[in-house]
Amino acid sequence: MTEQEKRTLYSSIGLKIKEIRQVKGMSQEIFANLLNLTRASIANIEQGRQRVTIHLIYDICKITEVNITDLLPVIQNEEELLPMWKKRIEIVAKGDIIQTQKLTDFLKEISSD
Repeated sequence: MTEQEKRTLYSSIGLKIKEIRQVKGMSQEIFANLLNLTRASIANIEQGRQRVTIHLIYDICKITEVNITDLLPVIQNEEELLPMWKKRIEIVAKGDIIQTQKLTDFLKEISSD
């Protein structure tokens, strides 16, 4: 994943967090207190300037009573993923039949209707 893709990902997650926080009627200050963070940290997360850790995502889900999939951005174009997985299959160590099969099966799974 390129740095630009990472920035886009964290920006999307931040927007989802902001949207969920607002739907739940929480200010940044209240939300920050519940998460043991500063209001500035919440603002930075929501703007995509601060990367959110997996344990923080877990805490956000608990506090807001949402599923983790509600925080993650939806992949708009499945075809964009396929080259990435094909590349991963190509770089698997030669002779690692089990790993190659797992990746191939996964690729088939995400590309089937």
